[in-house]
Amino acid sequence: MRYAIILRTLAQGPAPWRVIKHRLEDYEGRSINLVTMSQLLSTLVKLGIIEERDGEYVISDPVYRLAAGQL
Repeated sequence: MRYAIILRTLAQGPAPWRVIKHRLEDYEGRSINLVTMSQLLSTLVKLGIIEERDGEYVISDPVYRLAAGQL
């Protein structure tokens, strides 16, 4: 579910790391440690689903972005 929250957040537009982390924490109602957050984003980057541009994360492909908006 964490990946879905990240993608749903990014479907709304580019977001910096801290905004994504806060959205996950709001959803789960608890703090997420930095290592876990880094691993989640790193996995999505390695899969080519998201990328980092100018300090913000974005969904790489417009089709993925549309699909993420439906999550």
